[in-house]
Amino acid sequence: MNVEASFGGIYSRSESLVQTTRRLPPDLPARYREEKERIIAFQEKVGISHLVDPLSNWDDIFRPFTEELGGLTKGALARYYGNNTFYRQPMVISKITGNGNIALHHLDTDLLSRHATKKVTLPDPFTFADCCEDRFYGKKEDLMFDLAEVLAQEARTLHSSGFSILQLNGPSVAKVRDHGLLKRIGEATEIISKAFPSNTLLHLFFDDVSPIIRDLLDFKVDGIGIDFTTTKLTSLKDSGFDKILAAGLVDARSTHLEDSKQIASEGRLAQELLEPKGLHLVPSADLEFLPQEFANKKVSRLVKAAGIIEGDEHG
Repeated sequence: MNVEASFGGIYSRSESLVQTTRRLPPDLPARYREEKERIIAFQEKVGISHLVDPLSNWDDIFRPFTEELGGLTKGALARYYGNNTFYRQPMVISKITGNGNIALHHLDTDLLSRHATKKVTLPDPFTFADCCEDRFYGKKEDLMFDLAEVLAQEARTLHSSGFSILQLNGPSVAKVRDHGLLKRIGEATEIISKAFPSNTLLHLFFDDVSPIIRDLLDFKVDGIGIDFTTTKLTSLKDSGFDKILAAGLVDARSTHLEDSKQIASEGRLAQELLEPKGLHLVPSADLEFLPQEFANKKVSRLVKAAGIIEGDEHG
């Protein structure tokens, strides 16, 4: 089985960039690009499996869409799932429309190697809808499906631009316990996965997904990402896991540094218990919550852990 190490979403900003964003200098776009160059060079140095744009210029995972999708405007600041970070709540004022080029416009794809496998992250449509202040639709499912259509346009553009792995961040999905609603969320997610012919991974974090794992395995996605700081691996043993597993084995919200050998041991246990179609070692969530020094160390340890497992399998 191929074992890979990667991450997705918004990466931790350096303290220098944090201070720069508070001043809002005229050369801020250039400073964002310099930060991206450093983080991409770091990825190449440690041997990450899938290069990503670290989204240094994204203030939150919704912001480019909040500012540019038709039907949305910027609302109040809201706390992001109880964390000590905030996002600008998207306010829905009319029907959602898009052109499919928003995410790409906010990425620096020229910094990513032509020869590397490239990964990109979008919010999943239910999480996006759940985080909106809706003043138009009145029904969250209707908003979710319109968001799925515009995110599918984005996914199609990203695939044609060279990205071969799409991660959908779904923290709100992890909290759902209604099986009927989960079926509808799966249908909305499929709209996006159909638009992205390569691998689509739904990454779930901040909550225990063991009560809904069989519902999630019915989703038409290639892989499921699970935050193993909130879900016990052993609770998934008899789930019939038949997808790629993106195993969130390092805590994206703690500066505690996991040992590479222990990560590898847990990765091997995941292989044995779940027998996934593939194994990706990933952080439990986006690494934006940590100082960059710690984020870098955690990524390095994921890469080392993947190497340990691969060495065991081939040695």
